[in-house]
Amino acid sequence: MIVVDKEYDSENNHVAAKNLGIASVIIPPRYADVSVRKTKGHYRKALKRNGYDEIIYHQRNKVETIFSVIKKMFGDSITSRNVVTINHEMMYRVIAYNCHRIIQNNLLVMVWFLHGSNLV
Repeated sequence: MIVVDKEYDSENNHVAAKNLGIASVIIPPRYADVSVRKTKGHYRKALKRNGYDEIIYHQRNKVETIFSVIKKMFGDSITSRNVVTINHEMMYRVIAYNCHRIIQNNLLVMVWFLHGSNLV
């Protein structure tokens, strides 16, 4: 499943997603007030007729927030130049962020467990 903004609502993006084997694409229509008859493209018309899952679409905000936090913690510039090393660098940043969150949550649980009666 892929969930993206309205700016990516084009027939080429829908076709590319289908060619990559992505089962469902959630892209809100760029122009909601245009009728299905005037909308161009098979996939765009189908999405406009059937609608999209707004609950799943609005979960995208959580991912955007995590990306923002990762950029604030580790910087928003990538030093690698090769595509493979760029992907590795980004993956390591996500792993480092996840480790940070796990340690932070475990410390909170330990503090609550050791001093739980004093905190209430």
